[in-house]
Amino acid sequence: MTDGGASDASPVGIVLKGALGTAGGMVAGWVAGAFVCFLMDLAWSRGNAAYAYVIWFLVAAIAGFLALSTAGEWAVRPPEGRKSWIYRPDARRIALLLLAGGLVAVTITALLMRQFAWGDDPDAYYVPGSRPHSIAFLIGTAIGMLGTRQMAAMETKAGRRQYRD
Repeated sequence: MTDGGASDASPVGIVLKGALGTAGGMVAGWVAGAFVCFLMDLAWSRGNAAYAYVIWFLVAAIAGFLALSTAGEWAVRPPEGRKSWIYRPDARRIALLLLAGGLVAVTITALLMRQFAWGDDPDAYYVPGSRPHSIAFLIGTAIGMLGTRQMAAMETKAGRRQYRD
């Protein structure tokens, strides 16, 4: 359908694309966070753990937001005359399905980190080796995804109001 009315992808496909998009976003976030933490090591704040928490949380929130937005673009077509899926009348439902897939990916990642990567080194602050920094990263990813879902819900309500008036 080109009118953007009904979803042109199955719910299972949308959930899977949400999970894959989130996994890709987390990998990009790990690379970006590791680079920023490396620069932090070289620069001003050697040994200050608070900076590392902030970096991992913010990088993850941005990665989660962008991952879910990109997964939405991948999962469904935008309505005619618009450039983003977020303007679809069913964007709220699509965002919820993407969020469900993304949260599954975050949960699986947390379980894998717990099983294979988390160590007991108190000086480690790279994800996935440091448990507290990894938890901050995972929570940041989930919050970023929730931001995308909320944005879709707000746009859907605004669109309905606009067409009603």
